[in-house]
Amino acid sequence: MRNLAVAICAALFLSACGTGQQTLILGRWEVENSPMKMTAEFNGDGTAKLAMLGQTVQGRYKLEGGELVWST
Repeated sequence: MRNLAVAICAALFLSACGTGQQTLILGRWEVENSPMKMTAEFNGDGTAKLAMLGQTVQGRYKLEGGELVWST
């Protein structure tokens, strides 16, 4: 599930790439028009929560070279 969540987030936030633009993804995001509910919450301190299929994963994130990098 973690890999799927990371892939979804990377696709959603690909336009917010670059070290100076990391602040563009801060806040709570929700997938619309999808058969499954997914939310992502990105904090300014580099921590985040992803919730999907009744599961929540907490970890750290950063944007590197146009990709969202996730670690737990």
